[in-house]
Amino acid sequence: MRAQLVGRSNGRRVAQWVCSCLGAVLVLHGAGLQAQATPARTRIITVADLTFEVLSGGVIRMSSAPDTIVVGELAGVTFQDISPFGPAGPTTTDPHTTVYFSHTVVNTGNISDTFAVSLQSRKGWAVRVYRDVNKNGLFDAGDTLVTAPIALLANTGAPLLFAVDVPAGTTLRGSADTLQFAVRSGFAPATIASVTDQLQIRTAGILITLTQSVDKTTVTPGDVLTYTVNYVASGPSSATNFQLVDPVPEGTTYIAGTLKLNGHTVTDAAGDDPGVFDAATGRLVVTLATITGGDTGSVTFQVRVSP
Repeated sequence: MRAQLVGRSNGRRVAQWVCSCLGAVLVLHGAGLQAQATPARTRIITVADLTFEVLSGGVIRMSSAPDTIVVGELAGVTFQDISPFGPAGPTTTDPHTTVYFSHTVVNTGNISDTFAVSLQSRKGWAVRVYRDVNKNGLFDAGDTLVTAPIALLANTGAPLLFAVDVPAGTTLRGSADTLQFAVRSGFAPATIASVTDQLQIRTAGILITLTQSVDKTTVTPGDVLTYTVNYVASGPSSATNFQLVDPVPEGTTYIAGTLKLNGHTVTDAAGDDPGVFDAATGRLVVTLATITGGDTGSVTFQVRVSP
């Protein structure tokens, strides 16, 4: 076997081995390689290994000089739905309501980046963007209003809620709105992702609003509390099998016979009137066969604070 120096490549000497051999295997080894979104400034090192046997016996092993590549900075962003609970995508509602669309913005780049947000209603209705803090796809008291670009590490996302306030007025029935949400990379402003949601206003319908109150704010064990639930129905339509369910608050015990509908006592037993106390589940239930737009009412009951 003999070795012959035959030239240079990229400033490095290349040795060519001329031999009689039984077999040869060329292996490429890479360091720092990842599937996608490799972090910026990652060093990718590649080395070629050559192994062969000669007829006279023995194994020859060779390795090339390492090639090093440094990954550059790349911006990327996309949207991803996060929850089946919120009205993500097309939805139907009534006038004088607020609708929330649930999406997640994801930084698909390989660097930390900030993303400016914009939300527009084609109808010009009031819109807002919230961080969905508990990631449940629903608007909750702890969700925070987005007022500045969103900072995200590479390969991370932020659950968001897009809110649109539908104005009041029966003239809106049958109309529709298109909502356009966009995010723009602060590192590379030409990198933008957007999502479109459709909102349809019912031609006719009924909306029922509930409010609940209690007569005391400070209690001691043994105190009696009176809870009141008021309902207001609006809209030109009606609803059947209207059922109002209120669980007995934790730490209290329901006082039998105190359930009332519009000031009139109803029994705790099932089947004889609209009211029932379900002791197995600890819930008070009031059922009405029909409720029509313009109807109002109240349900009251009492509980005792547990010792």
